[in-house]
Amino acid sequence: MPVNSPRTPSDVTSHVVPCDGDFPQGRERTPLAAAAPCEVRPARAAKPAFAAIRSGGGCWTAFAYDKWSDFTIAEGITWFNLNWCSDGSTVTTYDYRNVGAQGLLGFQFTGIAGNFEYNAGREAREAIEYRFSFEGKRFFVCEQLRGGATGLYSHRQDCNLS
Repeated sequence: MPVNSPRTPSDVTSHVVPCDGDFPQGRERTPLAAAAPCEVRPARAAKPAFAAIRSGGGCWTAFAYDKWSDFTIAEGITWFNLNWCSDGSTVTTYDYRNVGAQGLLGFQFTGIAGNFEYNAGREAREAIEYRFSFEGKRFFVCEQLRGGATGLYSHRQDCNLS
């Protein structure tokens, strides 16, 4: 397996959870719970903290979860949350939380290689690059969330923020 070889996600699941970060009733915030199937719910706007937020604005959280593999051999899982707020037309604040990964079947998660962010005005973009190893060889995978000013989001498996 060459160093820095590209990976293809074999099982991609995205879930939106409420802004307060709670998982569905009875679930804990653990890798195993994150891997378990859960219901997909539409993004829910938080109550605005200031009257200055125009109609259509709000705050949202999106959850990314990927299972990576080559030739049907599961190598690892990755996950993180993107939190963002907007005034209805422009993303005003954003951050990422709950970043994690777990190696599978002899693969080891060895750390976060980098995080990349970009506020494109109508969209906040956050990408996390994860480092794994197997028998002394390192490889990297990247997942990305993009949160829009209207609450819509997208999930990608690359670090390209353009």
